[in-house]
Amino acid sequence: MQIQKKEIRDKIIISATEVFAQNGYKGASLREIAKSAGVTAGNIYSYFKSKSALFEAVLKDTLIVASKFIADIPNEGPLTRQSVKNIAESITGFFLTNKSQFIILTLKAQGSKFEGVKEMMTQAISARLFKEYFSPYGYKDELLARAYAHSFFSGIIDIFVNYGEDEERLKGLVDDFTGLMFYTAPIFTPGRAE
Repeated sequence: MQIQKKEIRDKIIISATEVFAQNGYKGASLREIAKSAGVTAGNIYSYFKSKSALFEAVLKDTLIVASKFIADIPNEGPLTRQSVKNIAESITGFFLTNKSQFIILTLKAQGSKFEGVKEMMTQAISARLFKEYFSPYGYKDELLARAYAHSFFSGIIDIFVNYGEDEERLKGLVDDFTGLMFYTAPIFTPGRAE
């Protein structure tokens, strides 16, 4: 049995992150990851029992943050302009500390056991929106809140993918987008649904 070396393991994870970010889970191959890492495909199996295990290792820290985000959304107190802004800032902070992993988890996880994480995050946002924004104003169909949450989260992700690496621009775009989605929408005017 080969002795594992931390630097080789780290090199495999870095290469796997790049390949998964480019090709997604489904499109990535261990052969391609091995080539990028400068090791043999067989050597990868010395460190990870499968492509799925390697994918999980790439996303390990990001999954912890995503799980906390999903758990905390329903429990943050009443939705206000500030709390909505805090949610957007939280998602942005999550992205900025885990850019490649965030993109992999939300856009490139198809075919893996994590392909539903983006949907779970959207549903957490949707549940809050329905409970605190839509229902109090007379909107009884939860699909409306789900569509709104999907638009919000997909819009945020689109900004993340296309912002051009300028963090100040990113924060400004997210703030403006959040304002347009939540502060100016006529749907949140009391009595609108009546």
